[in-house]
Amino acid sequence: PTLLPPLALKSPFPASALLGTRLPTGSDGFDEIRAMGFAQGRVNQSSTGVARAEGELDVEKYGSILRAGGLVGVRGAGMTFDGNWSVQQVHHKLQRNRYTQTFKLARDGTEPLLPLVVP
Repeated sequence: PTLLPPLALKSPFPASALLGTRLPTGSDGFDEIRAMGFAQGRVNQSSTGVARAEGELDVEKYGSILRAGGLVGVRGAGMTFDGNWSVQQVHHKLQRNRYTQTFKLARDGTEPLLPLVVP
């Protein structure tokens, strides 16, 4: 299992499922502790990106700057995709009298943990 806190109610991976085992590429020569850390990093990375989204926002209308590595609440995408998402990537576009951002989001499954999104 991942060590990251869950962002979604439904995961595509059943908790009891053994999805398979294999030696991660690039782990040759690692001692046991380093190999376990490397493997856990791979698990965290793969489970975070189960659901993905991207879009563009007007910073003035949104009221704040979106930052990579943080969380953002999404509303209006339907019960399946509303909720908190991890901000994976942000690009800033500055123009005269306009500031927009394009972004990529990811999450570990569908449906929000809570039935509301804090503005």
